[in-house]
Amino acid sequence: MFSQLFQDERTIRSYREAPLARSRLEYLAHCAERGYAQATLRQTAYWQMVAVRTLDLKEAATVPLSRIKTAAEGWAPGKPSSSTARKGPRSTREVLLRVATRWLEFAGLLDREVVASHPHGDKVVQYAEHMRHERALAETTIAGRCRRADEFLSRHCRREDSLRALSAADLDHAIARKAGPDGCSRVTLRAYQYDLRQFLRYAAAQGWCDAQLAGAIRPAPAYQLQSLPAGPSWQDVEQLLRQMDGEGPANSRARAVLMLCAVYGVRSGEIRRLRLADLDWERETILFRRSKQAGQHLFPLTRSVGDAIIRYLREGRPRQPARPEVFLTLRAPVRPLTSAAVYGIVSQRLRTLEGPLRHWGPHALRHAHATRLLQQGFSMKEIGDCLGHRDPAATAVYAKVDLAGLRQVADFRLGEVLP
Repeated sequence: MFSQLFQDERTIRSYREAPLARSRLEYLAHCAERGYAQATLRQTAYWQMVAVRTLDLKEAATVPLSRIKTAAEGWAPGKPSSSTARKGPRSTREVLLRVATRWLEFAGLLDREVVASHPHGDKVVQYAEHMRHERALAETTIAGRCRRADEFLSRHCRREDSLRALSAADLDHAIARKAGPDGCSRVTLRAYQYDLRQFLRYAAAQGWCDAQLAGAIRPAPAYQLQSLPAGPSWQDVEQLLRQMDGEGPANSRARAVLMLCAVYGVRSGEIRRLRLADLDWERETILFRRSKQAGQHLFPLTRSVGDAIIRYLREGRPRQPARPEVFLTLRAPVRPLTSAAVYGIVSQRLRTLEGPLRHWGPHALRHAHATRLLQQGFSMKEIGDCLGHRDPAATAVYAKVDLAGLRQVADFRLGEVLP
């Protein structure tokens, strides 16, 4: 690998003879497999050598993260290279910290020294296992509830005995902080209260806190369905898709993502989990793995969506890594898209539409899709099956969006029926 990256024999020899050569080579090969360019690999090898010298690494021993941070803050290049000279001291130290951390973590030599913000981390883990195995909740739901429990404990239960000593006044203070300084909406505050109450019920059952605490949380007033309509009109969606006929990998990927959201109403996680094997080109079908049901739904693959995906596969998707997922990052390290990346792809395009929207992510297009089906006369059961809803009430919210239909009901005249 060193001989492929460098031409000077003395440089190659110095890289080979430096400590931890095997570990450095394995990480470079790993980066090459993930699609790093040759120039990036050379820079990574250089910063590995800087880390070896700065941290005085002699053998494969665990390195604390704090030691890497301290070394990076105190590092200054003696004779900077041309690429290093173009960067300021702050940026070069950040690069050293990033490369050293990723390399040592890959090699299993990094000790992150995680200092918990509260002493109840094991309780949150136990709570997650309960939701996973006893209640069979979706992983996204478990992650959200654990995140809110962690936030509450880190703010209000920083001592070992603070959970047992928790009072209703402490809960009022926590909720007031969410509603005040944090600036949460009514819907977000209500969700926070609900998740906190669920955690406290479990904690009380385990004997960790007072059994009356959960009942002390009274949900904040929130008007049902106050956030609807959440999506753009279907005319706006069609206009947006027509405007996305430009060239380039980013545009072809964005068009395929938005087509899936608009035509099938899928969630962000269902797009991220879509694999190449889920596309059956001979039978013209597409398979989605649902986020909240742990099930699979097979749909006909429409011509427009199929053309958009084929264009992305040909022009935008990186070909080097053997990844099963359809949608990948465009830059190295090549990896599947995160939820934040999918949100960014959709919201960037939705913000070009005229007129305000309440939501800018994939869920806005999901609402637009459901509203269109409702306007075309599909039943609530059919719409719910298409969206992957378990509860009919989850589909019923879209009836509020059909304002034209509601006006027809309001304008209905009984005529001669009345005496």
